[in-house]
Amino acid sequence: MDKGLLNIENPAEVSERLRAAVQGEETKRTKGSKDMTKDRSKHSGLTARQQAFVEAVSKGLTYSDAYRKAYGAENSTPQTISVEANRLLNNPKIAVLLERKLERQESVILASKAATEAHIKQRLLEHANDFKTESGKLKALELLGKSVGMFTDRVESTVIKQSPEDLKKQLSAHLALLDGEVKH
Repeated sequence: MDKGLLNIENPAEVSERLRAAVQGEETKRTKGSKDMTKDRSKHSGLTARQQAFVEAVSKGLTYSDAYRKAYGAENSTPQTISVEANRLLNNPKIAVLLERKLERQESVILASKAATEAHIKQRLLEHANDFKTESGKLKALELLGKSVGMFTDRVESTVIKQSPEDLKKQLSAHLALLDGEVKH
């Protein structure tokens, strides 16, 4: 056991440190009701809003929509949102974290063919609903339709296996009919 835990006079603090050690958390040092520990973000060097931006992008939102969501910028101009989203993407820490998250998601998606198909269909449906131009919507809907087999012509053929003797008999019968018609 950690000797530092034994030298603490306050049993509540011992309990908190034990709980934190078991759960792999940092202990919180408080003075009264004020938290004295630094607010350590989950990803060092990123603010909560930057983390929210990365999460939103990794969940499939566009960069602009992710910026709007993370920063509450619904009333900003599209140009401002685009510039700010680009600025965030150029931040090396954000770029690295986003790349890692997207790589993990990609490996999970590719692990299962069914999940991949469902993901693609979901994204096509989102694009069909989100495109501003009719041509974009139609292309997304066309690809979605093709993915479920709507636009494929199906030709069914059945193969009847026959013995060579049966085929010879049928061929002779047809030739006899043709000979009969030619002689008349």
